[in-house]
Amino acid sequence: MGSYKKINLTEDKLKEIIQELESQKGIKVTNKQQGDGSIQLQITIPGQKPALLRIWFKPDGATIQYKLGKNQELSKQIADRIVELAGKLEDVAKSFEGITSELLDELLFSLEDLGMQILKEKKTNETLFILTWHSGQKLTMHYYPSTCKLFVQGKKNRIFDEITIWYANCKSETVEEAIKLIFSSFSEIEKTIEEFPDSILESKVREKITSAYDKLDQAEKKWIKTSVYMLALHKDLPDFYPAVSGILKLSEGVLKRIFVRRRLFRFEDKRKEFVHFNKRNNRYFLKTDYQSVFESYQIPIVEEAYNFIVDNRHKFQHAQFMASPELSREDAQNILDGICGLLRKLNGTGLL
Repeated sequence: MGSYKKINLTEDKLKEIIQELESQKGIKVTNKQQGDGSIQLQITIPGQKPALLRIWFKPDGATIQYKLGKNQELSKQIADRIVELAGKLEDVAKSFEGITSELLDELLFSLEDLGMQILKEKKTNETLFILTWHSGQKLTMHYYPSTCKLFVQGKKNRIFDEITIWYANCKSETVEEAIKLIFSSFSEIEKTIEEFPDSILESKVREKITSAYDKLDQAEKKWIKTSVYMLALHKDLPDFYPAVSGILKLSEGVLKRIFVRRRLFRFEDKRKEFVHFNKRNNRYFLKTDYQSVFESYQIPIVEEAYNFIVDNRHKFQHAQFMASPELSREDAQNILDGICGLLRKLNGTGLL
């Protein structure tokens, strides 16, 4: 039975590929859910017998069966095209050095904050962690306290990206250091870092957020510079999510800092959950009880900031969403532009 396995394909990505196929003259694609959980595609090209494919979506990658129907040659050609566009899931096995027990606790808290389920098992010389996230994504971590080493293995997925971003944040002082650590997770571009001096980066960021730049702390400046750098690359990334992961967290961190200053959160609270908003017509509005701590002209900006967090940070990083869509350069650029716009507004209304 001819098939491809461990394909980096989601249902959303499949819809995009179907649209790409149907944009070619005369091609029609129909799909039907099967009783075994698979999706069957029928591809019709004028003058040929229909091609059939069956696709299963699994945590370790999709399986595409193409040896079906009466036009298996065309079925394989279409399957080849889907694999070419989607790519295969990579195996990862990577060590992270210098992870003290305190840093490990920080990492686990960060992962739990994103909604990951963590199964912990203590062994003689190591602690094993099995991480589970969106739609069954899994990864295994081995922690060796005697050497302060964390070894991560499994399929390259968003969990791996989150660990890499966290490590880059902990272990980098400059944008260049952060970029090198992030790019080490992309084998195809690891050695293609482009020169982009920090002074030019700062100038570009200041153009985007003006005087709000001076209100950010050093880590926030580093991550917004990193986003600008990665989105200016001439080479496309396999997924632009790592380009904005840090600033998605920044967007929530900035609003929490504002709420701490207004005494809506206590600084020492480790978990700061926004309970200050009501939902109406799929949007969030500041509750009346909390409006008195802001000027009337500031309230719409606070609400805009929280709705941005819900629409973006929650969508791409929190576990109530059952998928982790890949981000194109345009998707990531829209997120960066949205955050820059918010920073300007927060600063312009005296909130930042």
